[in-house]
Amino acid sequence: MDPLKRPVEVKRRIGYVSEDQILPDFLRVEEIIRLHEGVYPGWDAALESELIDQFAIPRSARIAELSKGQARQVALICAISHSPELLILDEPAGGLDPAARREFLETSIRMLNETGTTILFSTHYMNDVERLAGRVVLIHRGRILLDSDLDRLHEDYSICLVPFAAGVDIDTLTGLPGCLAARERREAMHAVFSMPPAESAALIEREAGVRGSSCRGSDLEEMFIELVGGQL
Repeated sequence: MDPLKRPVEVKRRIGYVSEDQILPDFLRVEEIIRLHEGVYPGWDAALESELIDQFAIPRSARIAELSKGQARQVALICAISHSPELLILDEPAGGLDPAARREFLETSIRMLNETGTTILFSTHYMNDVERLAGRVVLIHRGRILLDSDLDRLHEDYSICLVPFAAGVDIDTLTGLPGCLAARERREAMHAVFSMPPAESAALIEREAGVRGSSCRGSDLEEMFIELVGGQL
């Protein structure tokens, strides 16, 4: 569906929350919610009430009287109470304390599981991504460094520490099949490969003649740091 030709129809199927989203601070929570209800024909009053109770947000309070976390929760209520097919979250938990961020994410995960809503979630919090995502795209300076299912990322990618004593340079490592990035650190050269650890170690030994490389899997945050640090 072309959003330029049919903008209203498209927007009715989408929910959106961002870090810098600003709700009119002079309006009350109830007024904000009723405004959104009037825009979305598929508004679910039962879901709205359930979320209001879950977040313990007073309907009579003005947005200006709420904490940053509560205001973000009101925005989330407005974004998901019409059960959108696509929920876009652009750094929605930025600036929130850990407890508020966890509750925000758990509500989003519930939408994903119960209604089948697709979530496009942009964030710098890697732990949040690992809790929520099925597919991960790592972007740095406008370039896609990695695009993979999260399960495959854990199983089929590895970080290898290649000792300096091996005499291999960065160009040799980045020229190996499956090498996504490489950089020099104090203790060794670090290289990221799109293959399991055992295969990466065998490849380095076979193609570069290096024995003793230490290859292992990693979490998402470490993978991002290594990929960004190893880009030219």
